[in-house]
Amino acid sequence: MAAEQNGTAAVMEEIVSSCTKCKQALAHTVVSKVKQRVAKVKCNTCGTIHRYLDPARPIKPKAPRKPAAQVAQEATYEKLLAMTASQKGLPYSLSGAFKEHDVIEHTTFGRGVVTHLVPGNKIHVAFAQGEKLLVCRR
Repeated sequence: MAAEQNGTAAVMEEIVSSCTKCKQALAHTVVSKVKQRVAKVKCNTCGTIHRYLDPARPIKPKAPRKPAAQVAQEATYEKLLAMTASQKGLPYSLSGAFKEHDVIEHTTFGRGVVTHLVPGNKIHVAFAQGEKLLVCRR
């Protein structure tokens, strides 16, 4: 039992470990050791081989992270809004003619900034929730 508490059990010996697949503290068989410490174990319930996790240590929940692309997109949007803060938002319409750095008010997406024009009567607009391709001059 003492070997089980400090993670120093012998290879092929049973030990209690937190299973990464079952998400419970279950019986495992020691598969490998590194410097007298249990390194890998095999769950006797599901058969998964994973690193030894001491069931006495609480597992910290991971904080949700935003993808790097979303963080960069939000920073770009904020920068564009700061550059065009003095401009009044033009209402978006399919027949409207817009140019780069125009601020538009869209009924669904809200306030946005035209980032560039696309041949074929289209514009790329940066909104808070992402960049959208919109039609214009129809």
